[in-house]
Amino acid sequence: MSRRLTRPRRQTEASPATPAAAWNNKMLLWSYDKMAQFSALDTIELLTPTPLLLIAGTKAETLQQSQAAYDAAQEPKELFLIEDGTHFDFYDRPEFVTPAVTKIDSFLRNNL
Repeated sequence: MSRRLTRPRRQTEASPATPAAAWNNKMLLWSYDKMAQFSALDTIELLTPTPLLLIAGTKAETLQQSQAAYDAAQEPKELFLIEDGTHFDFYDRPEFVTPAVTKIDSFLRNNL
């Protein structure tokens, strides 16, 4: 009988938008090295001429990756920063979700 090796992923806090915060999200250990090796920057030039919109918070832990993707991408591209937002604020905090959705709407209307 074989058992899958898994590593628990970080659980989120419960909120009105995420009532199932106790859900145990797991990832197979053998897939971790593949995820760690992947970089979208290696192939970002393949997006051209597809319009690219990157949205990030100014306090996001991932802001550097968003900036690197923006720098590597060809036009048309846009990096939209939302003041004081962190990476996780865009999941369920209206003061960050609303401007992000508004920007996505206008970007798609102008570029599709």
